[in-house]
Amino acid sequence: MRRSIRFLKNALILCATSITLRLIGIGFNAYMVERIGAAGMGLFQLVSSVYFLAVTFACSGIHMATTRLIAEELARNSPRGLRAVMSRCLLYSITFGGTAFFLLYFGAEALGADWLGDGRTVASIRILAIGLPFVAMSSVLRGYFTAVRRVSKTSLVDITEQLLQMGLIVFLLTCVLPSGLESACIAMALGGTISELGACLMLGLAHLADRKRYSVRPGEEAPRRMLPRILKISLPVAFSAYLRSGLSSMNQLLIPASLQRHGLDEENALARYGMVQSMVMPVLQLPEMFLSSFSSLLIPEFTDFYIKKDQRSIARTMTLVFRATFLFAIGALGFFLCFARDISQMLYRDDTVGFYLAILSPMVILMYLDRVVDCTLTGLHQQVNSMLYNLIESMVTSVLTLVLIPRLGMAGYVLVLFVGKAINMGMSLARLIKVTDFHIAFWQWVGYPVLAMMVGVAAIAVIRSWILPPWILLGAVFLGIYILQLGLMGCFGQKAPAIFSQLHRPWTGAASSSEAKERP
Repeated sequence: MRRSIRFLKNALILCATSITLRLIGIGFNAYMVERIGAAGMGLFQLVSSVYFLAVTFACSGIHMATTRLIAEELARNSPRGLRAVMSRCLLYSITFGGTAFFLLYFGAEALGADWLGDGRTVASIRILAIGLPFVAMSSVLRGYFTAVRRVSKTSLVDITEQLLQMGLIVFLLTCVLPSGLESACIAMALGGTISELGACLMLGLAHLADRKRYSVRPGEEAPRRMLPRILKISLPVAFSAYLRSGLSSMNQLLIPASLQRHGLDEENALARYGMVQSMVMPVLQLPEMFLSSFSSLLIPEFTDFYIKKDQRSIARTMTLVFRATFLFAIGALGFFLCFARDISQMLYRDDTVGFYLAILSPMVILMYLDRVVDCTLTGLHQQVNSMLYNLIESMVTSVLTLVLIPRLGMAGYVLVLFVGKAINMGMSLARLIKVTDFHIAFWQWVGYPVLAMMVGVAAIAVIRSWILPPWILLGAVFLGIYILQLGLMGCFGQKAPAIFSQLHRPWTGAASSSEAKERP
């Protein structure tokens, strides 16, 4: 029980932090759209695609390795092993982070002027390069706090970092730099780099204070072959991430170019691309913060179960996690279908954003489920397969970008997003079912929730045809209808009414062992 309370406490802390950061980020995006326009956001998104590729190399899978190995040493009750993991992982991060800085800083001219085709991005790329060693070390420190289940430390740092970054950007744009897209990119790069340095410093101080909890016992043997253990986890993740990040960066460049081939001019192509990536996708990902807070904590939990060969705990945890994911994602889909236009008007005062928000809303089921499946696979030592599926998604997306977008324009862009995510989620879920013999209780987790969601959407449409109350109030009504129906249908695990029980029997697929025991 104590372990469950600790897990719930950490998850709630992460959830509150993630929601706060995402809301702040969405609000700040709306401010930046008014300040520099969708085209400016699209230009910085291109800069970010190069930067994220460099971040991938700087980190090189070390966050995953740190989280896994710290969790293993804690399970073995080895404080000396814990310290050995941290020292080797920090050395690893400094090596890769320093190399990434050197490559990005001195290659900025070629990347900005030649690859991105816009000299206005060169200064921003060089500024972002300076923060890469700090990003890599922060990745190790965040992995440590996730593994020891003390995420309140990182939560406070994350909020401080975000506020510092935004404050610096506003200050630079208002008081220091002249107007223009290049100045806007420089301001965002400077804000990001300085905030990353500050975050690394705060995390380092927090780690020095926290490590005192794990004093080395007299006579405790030093762990052997630590570096091979790190490389065994980090390198497969890193190589797959290199390929995926490289393909993803290439996709970010191909999308505006492909939209231009369809007939849009450069400014409109950047604006449409920036609208989807910087305005629509952050809103769709906002509810995911509830799930990501829990799913990130699943890695050390499933690692612990895996090492102890506790199959019963694995099955029980998977049942709870995946039922909650399906119910939550389907409810989020219904909410976006009902209120996409209202959300876009509140944030951006743009009905076009609302249109694409509604069109892309079914993707939330694929996005949310894929994240939880990936974290579960990683905790069960299936990270190589997970990375392979991510790589396949990026390769398919690249091909479809070249084929569909020049012919179909924005419709092709939407189709590319759906197909890529569906392929990734499908392969990941199939692998999880294979290695755990886990199956989905279709009606309780999917069928009934979809029915409840459709009834809620229809009810909101009827109410709006009679009166026009505030949409936020209607949102609460929708959620109330949805949750009430889930309870009546037995989707939370309680006994369902007879009519649903009869419908349920002939159509339900196999469920996990814990689900079968739970069902009356």
